[in-house]
Amino acid sequence: MPNDQNQKFSNQTQSVTEIAEHNIPANATDPGPGLNSGSDWIANCEIVYLQLADIKNAQNPVRKLKKNQIAKVERSVRAHKYLAPIILDENNEIVDGHIRVEVARNLGLPTIPCIRVDH
Repeated sequence: MPNDQNQKFSNQTQSVTEIAEHNIPANATDPGPGLNSGSDWIANCEIVYLQLADIKNAQNPVRKLKKNQIAKVERSVRAHKYLAPIILDENNEIVDGHIRVEVARNLGLPTIPCIRVDH
């Protein structure tokens, strides 16, 4: 039995190594074949603070917001006094962070930290 487990682990390790060798550049200065620079595989971004009124919900959100999820995040923000930045596209549309925006609205925050990405 232990040999079977070792063989499974060995196969998984080889798969991860193979993926790393062929798809992921070693560092930003060496983007690898087919890529022109580090910016081809890492989004250009900036951190900004925006008014909640300037933030747009995604036109096609991936999931629906549930009240219990919003309440759970709100309790965490109140306890830790920290709200992680949301991610917006170049048009201020939410890419990630719909729940955090709702929490900010519930807490009456005037602005929210945002990371704006532009591909």
